[in-house]
Amino acid sequence: MMALALDLIWGYTGILSLCQALFFSLGGYAMGMYLAHHGGPEGIVDAAGWKIPACLYVVYPYKV
Repeated sequence: MMALALDLIWGYTGILSLCQALFFSLGGYAMGMYLAHHGGPEGIVDAAGWKIPACLYVVYPYKV
């Protein structure tokens, strides 16, 4: 969604808007802080952190 919004604004109008990146990064930071303080299911946090990206890299080594 972020790439699509950036493509629409920057690609078609030529206006660079960083608001989408700001909201995207604030959401990621807030989720990271929540998981750091409250924890989460160990399997899901561990899988999202490194297992899923590692498997994607094995399947598609230079496309990820």
